[in-house]
Amino acid sequence: MILGQTGIFSVSGVNKKTVSVKGKNGYYQDGLIIPTKKGSLKLAEEYEKGGKIKYRIVCTIKVEQPRLKPHLKLKEGAVKQLKLSGTKTQPDKWESGKSSVASVSRDGAVTAKKAGETTVTAYIGSLKYECLVVVK
Repeated sequence: MILGQTGIFSVSGVNKKTVSVKGKNGYYQDGLIIPTKKGSLKLAEEYEKGGKIKYRIVCTIKVEQPRLKPHLKLKEGAVKQLKLSGTKTQPDKWESGKSSVASVSRDGAVTAKKAGETTVTAYIGSLKYECLVVVK
């Protein structure tokens, strides 16, 4: 799970008795898991059948906090690979604000085209991570 995202945890066919989140890395509210910082988040749910607790499910969720290099300086014609750190999840999409200054490929390779500045953005769902690219 990525910091900034929410998730749903449920099991069908039984009535939920209690839900709790262990640790200080997030909380559970209105059916959503909401991480507040990176690390491990334990979610425990107890289920009942016929008025008695039948079983307890405990799930450990790893919360990742992706980062993208904030600045990148390139000479015209240079190519540099950008990658998110702090996560195994790769961006769904990469985008350059001014592709005439620097373009970016589907896998995050930035190509400097002409002098100027642009912002390269990596997206994971609705979350975005930005890098200011300066071309000399």
